[in-house]
Amino acid sequence: MNRTSLVEMLNSPVLLILTILLSGSVLFTFVSLCLGQWPVIFGLVPTVLGIVGLWMLVSSVSEYRTRGKPISLSNFPLFKISNIASIVLDSIYTLTIDIILIIYMAELGRYARYMVGGSAVMAVLALSLIFLTVFEVFKILYHVKGLKVITDIRIALETGQPVKPLSKYFVIFSFIIGICLVIGSIFVLVMVTIANDEMGGGYLAGSVAAAVLLLISSLSGSGFYIILGIFLSKLNRQAAYYPQR
Repeated sequence: MNRTSLVEMLNSPVLLILTILLSGSVLFTFVSLCLGQWPVIFGLVPTVLGIVGLWMLVSSVSEYRTRGKPISLSNFPLFKISNIASIVLDSIYTLTIDIILIIYMAELGRYARYMVGGSAVMAVLALSLIFLTVFEVFKILYHVKGLKVITDIRIALETGQPVKPLSKYFVIFSFIIGICLVIGSIFVLVMVTIANDEMGGGYLAGSVAAAVLLLISSLSGSGFYIILGIFLSKLNRQAAYYPQR
């Protein structure tokens, strides 16, 4: 893909839609966490940095469209910082949760033989530990690949050279994250409905509000990642028509 094609794609409504979706996702998550889980708000910092970078890019593309000014690349360091921060926080999160689960399993293992279904509980915890670790490792690799994608797009905008085919792993995993968020949204909705039914409609209003906000946040995030995957897939398809010089 040459620079003109890349700029045309950035100049499309898709960039603004992506920015709005991600901004909405973080906003609703922030409000939801303020209703009861405010200590973990710091985990939103990497995404907020990415959002600031996206709005800067939207503004720069608007200046290009209306005044013919060159697209500014000053926002790309924010994208990189956002990805690096995500790698660090995801690594800390994974290590912390793994340690907690291992300690809990070790403690539970002492009494599992005396519990009804104790072996089943241990098996579920072990599978949860494996699944969580594998998923987080893939997610960390996703952010690592994201650094390369950011660099490739920046170089193409800066030099006018055809952009290299972007990481297929990054594109595919964007779709996977989007699908996981959809599934998570459905899970939240089902759990809130069950809890409300069990309590005869007396489920805490604050909990319902937080769950609804998280549901909206998950759907917005899902839309962002799925549209991002489609956008990058289109970039790769067009890149095939412009071999590297």
